[in-house]
Amino acid sequence: MSNEIPFKENDESDYNWSEINRGSFSDLSAIEDGTDTSILEKIGARAAINAINENRALQLPLTYEKDGWVIREYADGHVEKIEEIITSEITSGFKKGAVLHVKFY
Repeated sequence: MSNEIPFKENDESDYNWSEINRGSFSDLSAIEDGTDTSILEKIGARAAINAINENRALQLPLTYEKDGWVIREYADGHVEKIEEIITSEITSGFKKGAVLHVKFY
């Protein structure tokens, strides 16, 4: 099995995870609305590491992006390219709080 997806057993970051466990954050909305997204990035990374470890323990395939392709890696080490990712240079220009009007026909 490839070790190209970084994962680790213990989180050695400088963040004190016990603050969340003690309930110092009533919800994450204050963090979501702020400009410092580092805690959300750490929570996402930790969730990804847990999911990768769980899939490997259960002998389930991993699906991830690499070099512009969606890749599925099976427990036996077999790697399959699922589909190429086509990106566009067009940006939406949407900003947080923008109102979209949708018409249904």
